[in-house]
Amino acid sequence: MSRSVEAFSKVLLKLHDIAEFAPIDRYQELALDAVQEILPFDTAWWGIMSPNEVSFRLHGSHLHNLPDSFVPMWEELKYDDALAKAVEVKPAQTVYFDQPAFDEAPGLATLMGEHAVTQAFCTSHYLPSENAFVFLSLYREDGSPRFNMKECLINKYLMPHLCAFWESNRMRYSEQYKGKLNDASTYLAIVDRQYQIFDADTAFFDVLRLEWPTLNSTTLPLGFVTKINRSEKSGELKLSKIIAHYEFIGDFCILAIRERQRIDLLTKRELMVANAFSTGASYKEIARSANLSPTTIRYYLRVIYEKLDVNDKAEMAAIICNTSLSASQKTWIQSYRVNNILASNVPSKQGNGKQEPGLCLALEEVA
Repeated sequence: MSRSVEAFSKVLLKLHDIAEFAPIDRYQELALDAVQEILPFDTAWWGIMSPNEVSFRLHGSHLHNLPDSFVPMWEELKYDDALAKAVEVKPAQTVYFDQPAFDEAPGLATLMGEHAVTQAFCTSHYLPSENAFVFLSLYREDGSPRFNMKECLINKYLMPHLCAFWESNRMRYSEQYKGKLNDASTYLAIVDRQYQIFDADTAFFDVLRLEWPTLNSTTLPLGFVTKINRSEKSGELKLSKIIAHYEFIGDFCILAIRERQRIDLLTKRELMVANAFSTGASYKEIARSANLSPTTIRYYLRVIYEKLDVNDKAEMAAIICNTSLSASQKTWIQSYRVNNILASNVPSKQGNGKQEPGLCLALEEVA
């Protein structure tokens, strides 16, 4: 008994370290590797689902030693998933299925037979304030030992820790992500494959309601979802009231939103001109670096003043310096400032020993 307790304790410590240091899209795989040390299995399926009128909706999925075809096949046969139905009504309990139990549900038997599974342990853990639950199915193939009562208890008592450490891992990643943004007015949420808001800052919903005032659901509004391009790893959406940046990582989508501000009305080139002028560059200096005429730069500044509703350079500079910028805007500003510093150290081609003011902008990116 003491050896079993010691082994269980070591796995918990290892899970703590994995939650602390693993990337968000690697936690589940590394955690399952640790579980193998005290509860061997051949394959596994770990995810999130919720019941609906006829079967289940899959919100997240991680496969361990199973082919990608497993989930599409389950989607076709899920109406006959007796194992999922069993853990739905027995949360926090480990449910055991062997071949005779599989055979009572032909769809489930087909899925398990196709993937050489002859027995399964499955445990569920309901999410707070949600109808969705986390599930973990551990599978053994023909020829492997039968799951026993001791392993059943290990699985049962390990599941809450796996879920708690998983949540800790997601929250740590969110804090790191927000730290990189360095913007107190931006709020984060982690969204699943059904666009259910999984973890979110307290004020996230307040900002979201600026665009959708009647929102009373933890699912992203359809008008938001239809604008997200899943074929791209990341993107930015400029809506009427908010700015949103999204990034897909594994089975999750990291969503950062903030209230739209006046500076968001500027185009990338206008933002470049405004920033250059605010930091002391003259019309001629900006025009020379942008390969434009001073008259064109003056026109840009008139447009910028109108969009920002300012009357002079000082007001514009205050907005540029104090406004919370989007991720892409920060990229342009940073690109300008870095190149500005580099250029300021390059001697003038005029050979008079003077240095150019440093407006070597990456204009091919903002054209």
